[in-house]
Amino acid sequence: MRRIALTIVTVGVFLGALAFVSAAEEDCLQTAKLEIAQSTFPPYGSRAAGVVKRVAGTDGNRYLVRAVSGFFKPGDDVSVFTLQGNFVAIGKIYSTYGEESYVDVFNAPEYTIGVGDGVFRNYTNAEARAAILDKQNVFGNVAAAARMEEERIENQIAAEQRRESADRLKWQDDMTRLRLQLDAQYSSYYYGYRYNPFF
Repeated sequence: MRRIALTIVTVGVFLGALAFVSAAEEDCLQTAKLEIAQSTFPPYGSRAAGVVKRVAGTDGNRYLVRAVSGFFKPGDDVSVFTLQGNFVAIGKIYSTYGEESYVDVFNAPEYTIGVGDGVFRNYTNAEARAAILDKQNVFGNVAAAARMEEERIENQIAAEQRRESADRLKWQDDMTRLRLQLDAQYSSYYYGYRYNPFF
């Protein structure tokens, strides 16, 4: 009788613990869903600021931008400012991947926007200028990191081109050597068979 009571109590405690863990997991899941929804679909009219990382298009009018505050969505209208706080151009968010977005810039000469320039959504010119001048170190750090990443990519591309060139030269040498060997082998066989008096 005592064992049965102990078993029933143990099973009850176990089931209670399972229910508690299940409720805690459900609560964590709901919190995560809410955070994802808020980051994916920010409220209408919210602001966003970002920094130009590099030129992304071949025509010089598309740029990769990293968000430093807020969230950009495809189709958002943005304004671009230099690091000194001067207005450069307007643009539109083309696509967004996490914290990085592609921006198409309008009415600006090609390649006039540099790495580190600010991109703003729902900021007035005075607010954008004040934000750039106030957060000069943030924009500068992101710009420096972007330049270092661009140099690293350029070095990787140069190393890859050098390796491909070396591989191509080795392949050409191997093919030339093989052709010479086959020519020598064919010539020796042909002339040996044709002019051998014993055949």
